[in-house]
Amino acid sequence: MGDWLHCNSCYRQPGSGRNYFLTNCGHIYCENCQDKGWKERCLLCGTGHPSSFKLTSKLPPPVDAYFSDPIKMLKQTASEMKQILAATEFQHHQRKRFMTHLQKNVSNQKAIVEKCEKELKEKTLTVFAQLEKEKTKYQNESRQLKEENKYLKVLLSEKVMVLHPFGAIQEYAWIHYNDIRPDLCENTAYRGKDGCDS
Repeated sequence: MGDWLHCNSCYRQPGSGRNYFLTNCGHIYCENCQDKGWKERCLLCGTGHPSSFKLTSKLPPPVDAYFSDPIKMLKQTASEMKQILAATEFQHHQRKRFMTHLQKNVSNQKAIVEKCEKELKEKTLTVFAQLEKEKTKYQNESRQLKEENKYLKVLLSEKVMVLHPFGAIQEYAWIHYNDIRPDLCENTAYRGKDGCDS
């Protein structure tokens, strides 16, 4: 206890063997002043029936802080502050290392994504080029088939009587026999027409 401790009523200090009490309103009284009625009403602030407990060398927190040496408390607080600062710095470095690791992973993932996008774009262009090539090919073939179909329709519209090599008379489309069946020209009833030598 400090040299400032005294009874707030009679101003006696500890050392005479009497007990001292602390009220919940923050005042100190000795046991000899009980007959003055401080247990019924605080003599200083008037609080009715204030609760109190006996002051000993072992006080419960946070009451013990009011009776501790402020210099020791400051030293303890300074030591705790150093520990707090050291812990803060340590956590800061650990957090910084972890963030650097995450940023590196993000950069690697970004590079992988960019590479995949580039490869996909190249493959897509290649496929489109092949499809365009096939499209042109099929368009040409379709145009050629349409022309041949048109030509065949014209030929079918001009039918002639042709003598079959075996003597039978059959109806054939007028065609260029020199290119397809030159042997039929020998038996053609219409010599001198297109497709047979005159």
